[in-house]
Amino acid sequence: MNAMASRFQPAVQPPFDVRLMNAASVLLLIAALLGAGATGLWRVLSNPAFAIQRIVVSGQTTHNDEASLREHVLPQLSGNFFTLDLTRTQAAFQSAPWVERAVVWRRWPGLLDVTLQEHQPYARWGASGARMMDVNGQLFDTGSRGVNGADSAAWPTLIGPDARSDMMLAVYRKLAPLVAPLAGQTHARLAALQLQDRGSWRVLLADDGATGQTLNAIVELGAGTSDELAARLYAFTATAPEVAARHQRAVADIKAADLGYPNGYALRLKGVGTTDGQHAATAARR
Repeated sequence: MNAMASRFQPAVQPPFDVRLMNAASVLLLIAALLGAGATGLWRVLSNPAFAIQRIVVSGQTTHNDEASLREHVLPQLSGNFFTLDLTRTQAAFQSAPWVERAVVWRRWPGLLDVTLQEHQPYARWGASGARMMDVNGQLFDTGSRGVNGADSAAWPTLIGPDARSDMMLAVYRKLAPLVAPLAGQTHARLAALQLQDRGSWRVLLADDGATGQTLNAIVELGAGTSDELAARLYAFTATAPEVAARHQRAVADIKAADLGYPNGYALRLKGVGTTDGQHAATAARR
């Protein structure tokens, strides 16, 4: 009877601290195994055999070649085929001159494919012209190669705060067509637009001299909304040829104009001087 009773006696549980120590030992063993596995995997992935062996660049590469991209991008890259950070790599390519967007992906074995999209230039930015503005109003660096190109002579220059670049692009696009009335005697175009420190605007009217007469006139537009600036410039370009003709001068003889008057503008002609305010105002109201 005593033997039978001892057979059903429950097993004795070890003390709590012993059980806790055993659990901790198991966890440490699992962590050690996982760590060893991760270390081994990292050593495999970091093996020089998996280094990036070649970078293939396609897409729009008019202003970049393999040598210039390598010089700009490679110092910013680290890692191999498996460990390379594609987001940072994409950013490195997009920081290269003229590059607006880069798409980067891996291709086995050891190949990095890069497709570039370049900015579409629209205007020079700043007095130095070292930077450009694209058709979307984004500013970008041109690098050591500058802005040479078949269309570079026709690009206008916009000068103003970087934070106002998109607004300046909109103003330029609104004002540029208003120069057309001057094109009867010249190939006039709005060559430059400047937003000055106190909020007033200035434009440079110029042409290529193809008609034999070269226009190079600075026009002060004053301050105001884009609609107000457009109204002043239109009034000027619509009447300036007639005002110049009254003084036996051509449009190309216009040297400067100040459109900051309520009902007209002051005009300076080569060899004549500034017209009186009443004469200019009458011409502007027509």
